[in-house]
Amino acid sequence: MGQDMNVLRSRQRDPEVQMPQVRSGVTWELAHGRMQVRTSSGQHTLGTEAMAPVVRALLEAADGSTTATQVAEATGLRSTVVAQFYDRLWAVGAVELLPGPCPVDQPSDEPLWASLSWSGGVVQSVGSTQEALQRLGSRGVNVHGDGPIAVELRTALADAGVVADDTDPEALALVLWSDDTVSLALELWWDGRSVALLAIGDRGVALSPLLYMGESPCPVCAAATAADMGGPSVTLWLQELALGIIVRQTIALLSASDTTVWPQQGVQVAADSLATRNTSTWSQPGCPHCSAASEPLEQIPFSVRYEASVAVAPARFLPSARIDDHYRPEFLRLQSQMPRWNHCDSFPLPDVVPGPDLGPGVAEQPDALLAAVLRATVGLHDAVNEYGLPKRWAPSAANIGSPRGYVIAGAAGVRPSGAYAYVPEKHRLAKLSDVEHDGPDLLVLTSYSGVLEPKYGDRALKLSFLDVGCARAAATTVGSALGVRLSDASVTPPLHQMLREKLALDGSGERIAAVLAVDAASGRNRPDPTSQRLVDQLPGRHSVGSFAPERVPQDLVEPLLVESFADVASVGPGSPLLRAVVLHFDPSGERVVAARWLPDGEPCPLRKPTDPRLLTVQPAAATGSGIIVLVADLPAIFRQHGESGYFATLQVAGGLLYRFELRCAAARIGTGILGGVIAPALRWSLGLDGVSSAPLVACVFGKEPM
Repeated sequence: MGQDMNVLRSRQRDPEVQMPQVRSGVTWELAHGRMQVRTSSGQHTLGTEAMAPVVRALLEAADGSTTATQVAEATGLRSTVVAQFYDRLWAVGAVELLPGPCPVDQPSDEPLWASLSWSGGVVQSVGSTQEALQRLGSRGVNVHGDGPIAVELRTALADAGVVADDTDPEALALVLWSDDTVSLALELWWDGRSVALLAIGDRGVALSPLLYMGESPCPVCAAATAADMGGPSVTLWLQELALGIIVRQTIALLSASDTTVWPQQGVQVAADSLATRNTSTWSQPGCPHCSAASEPLEQIPFSVRYEASVAVAPARFLPSARIDDHYRPEFLRLQSQMPRWNHCDSFPLPDVVPGPDLGPGVAEQPDALLAAVLRATVGLHDAVNEYGLPKRWAPSAANIGSPRGYVIAGAAGVRPSGAYAYVPEKHRLAKLSDVEHDGPDLLVLTSYSGVLEPKYGDRALKLSFLDVGCARAAATTVGSALGVRLSDASVTPPLHQMLREKLALDGSGERIAAVLAVDAASGRNRPDPTSQRLVDQLPGRHSVGSFAPERVPQDLVEPLLVESFADVASVGPGSPLLRAVVLHFDPSGERVVAARWLPDGEPCPLRKPTDPRLLTVQPAAATGSGIIVLVADLPAIFRQHGESGYFATLQVAGGLLYRFELRCAAARIGTGILGGVIAPALRWSLGLDGVSSAPLVACVFGKEPM
């Protein structure tokens, strides 16, 4: 059911009909020379001080009684300008766009609006409302649960034209939280049903992503990774809020009339503040339902085809429509979603680019060491790419850029002590707050999976930590080339709390992933020649030049990978439990000619896949020579180090591939990191069915540069 739905639908805007209304709790003020609007999702800048009177007038006029066109006539502004302004306010959650009076010749959409009135919002349908209602009437929903909320939910869905409690095996199953929710949802999930979990507690409401076997985590993992919504004492208004959320998302999905967080994301609303955020779920390592490899498949599943398209697979394995998914505007737009900290004092950094000219002499410039490390770690690769958008360096997340960098400056540094955020677009430091810190400067790397969730869904968390691992390796590599020692700082609970407070991380969705102490004292450290040689490849690492797309010799690639293992052998608690399997293909890409485990060099026996194309659905064979799959013993990692060991292992994996890519660039071997999903048939052929050999990420080597 969820395989072919395109839920990213465009909206039709009609300023002559829509009536904007400011949401409850939204405030605005003039601060730091800009109009600031505060909503449940955060603070948003809408204009400069010169625009303040107009912005204030438009906000005050949004009372739900006049249309955007009428507001434009009253203010003397163009209707398109006013409509775009309210669209922007709607996008940040500051206003609702209420439906105006229905024209006489238009069919009534009262049933649809009535059911959506629970959520306090409206749906802007694509096509006529009658068409949306017809789509609703042809779809089924089963509501599993007891109590008043279940009765109200069935009634609301029936009023909207959705057939509830039917026997259609393709119907969407909504499971309300109870003692047997997980077992019931798991049974439905195994039956091939699309399942969503709804939890209501005294802390808020949580609606899970849409769960579908083979394309999402199982209900057991969804329940285990969900936030705690508190006890069962629920007020009437909280039940109504939950009803509004589920009805709104269900109708948006089934009628294909509006954007919805489903299928890849869920939604969570806090009871005290009504703060709303989209959430993802992920498979728990070792889960017997959804983390183990499946049997060989006769048909390539949708999730594998989609992931291959994200990685830009050869056209011979995928239709061009799937490849074009990678370049969808909403995904490209993610590249420019970076904090700019415009309201903070900023300090420019020297324009130092890591590369062949980078050496110890650069230390003569104030802040040059830090500037080089930050640019290589979390900076922009180019000012803009071919689409006119900023391009950040983040190899395992398609240049979206989930790692973010911060600096805690000590009293002995070259800049005033305080907490700073790195602004990659301007290559500046923005001062966030004052901090009393007597130790060395600290480089803080955070993992922000939120920017990845719209594109990668439940894989966002894993990819964000792979990115942090790459960023951390970039920092230590460039630092070593400059004679700067970056080592793990001891993060005590008080220091961790201070960092979250001074860096304004609470409520941002960012996780502190790495804290490095920067020792840049002159003469204390000697430059690392190996790191300098690798840093020389940085400017051209995304375009390593032309080479023949023939098989790269095994004796050339494997030593580079073994050297990279040596680089990270002592980093992170999970690194001794990480190894790789290297597959070398023949020139046709249809046959594996060698498979070995590294760094120990043991041969890897392969099972025969049912279809060679299943093995090469990822972009490995047509123009390349092989795949490297990093594998971890997750049960041992969790047993010895807990969850922190899993995240540390992901960072080590990202750092290992970073160093390997730089070595390949020096040897003129093209590489490309895949998106983190290993094709089920590839897992089966490698014998990775058991949970003790869980693949983390894959890398293609020898392929022609894109």
